[in-house]
Amino acid sequence: MEMKNMKLTQSLKKKITSLKHKKYRNQYNQYVVEGFKITEEAFKTDQEVHFIVVNVSIAEDRKTKDLFSLAREKSIPIYDADDRDFQKLSSLETPPGILAVIEKKKEFIAEDGSYLILDCIKDPGNLGTIIRTADWFGFENIVIGEGSVDMYNPKVLQSTMGSVFHVHFIQNQNLFSFVRDLKKKGYQIIATSSDGDEEKVKVHQNPFAVIMGSETVGIDKEILKLVDHKYRIKGCGKAESLNVAVATGIVLSKLALK
Repeated sequence: MEMKNMKLTQSLKKKITSLKHKKYRNQYNQYVVEGFKITEEAFKTDQEVHFIVVNVSIAEDRKTKDLFSLAREKSIPIYDADDRDFQKLSSLETPPGILAVIEKKKEFIAEDGSYLILDCIKDPGNLGTIIRTADWFGFENIVIGEGSVDMYNPKVLQSTMGSVFHVHFIQNQNLFSFVRDLKKKGYQIIATSSDGDEEKVKVHQNPFAVIMGSETVGIDKEILKLVDHKYRIKGCGKAESLNVAVATGIVLSKLALK
C-alpha cells in the first residue's frame, strides 16, 4: 500500500518558519532547502533529510511524484501544504512548491590538499555562486572567515544549486590564524589584490591556498601580509571592480589548469 502524505501541523509550520533565521538553524541543527533539484541532490548525496513539504497544487505533477518515490524509498515523511501556507513557509519570491528540512553535518575540511579561503563574503548570492563554482573546478575544501554570511542562509543554499552537498567547509574562522598556520605547514598562499601581478596566477608548490575577499572591502591587510603571490585580474573596460563570484571563477579556472 502506498504511503499517504500527512497534513502539516502548526508546530511544524512554526519550526520551518523559524529556520529562516540563523539562531534557530543553530538551535535545531537543521536547515531548509527549496526546489526539486537541490532536494533530489540531498537524497542522492545521502543527507539526513527529516521531512519534505509539498504544495498540494503540484502534488500530481510527474516530477513531484518521482520525488515522492525517492522520499518513500528512504522512509522520509511527506507533508502537504496549501498554497497560502507554502507562501508563508518559503524564503523565495516565487516558491517552487517543494522544500526539505535537513540535518546539518559536522563541518570539516581535509587536513591536506588545497583550500579556497573566503574573507568577509556578506552577500548570500555571491557565497552560493562561489560554492557552486568551486565545486565545478574541483575545489572541495572551503574556509569561510568571520563576518561572512551563514552558509545555511536560504539564499546561499539556493545559489549553490546542490553544490553545498559536494564540498567540505568550515565557517566563522579567524583567517589570520588559519593562514598563518598554513604558512607554517609549507603552503603557498595566493590572493587577489589590486596591486598584484597581472601576468598569471603563479603556483610554485603544492598544496596551496587561494584567498578571495569581497569587492567592497577586499582582503584584510594583515592577512595580505602573509600572502606569497598577489594576482590581479586584468581588464580593459571602465568597471571599477569585478563581482567577487565572477573573480573567483576566473581565478579558479586558471588554477584548475595548473
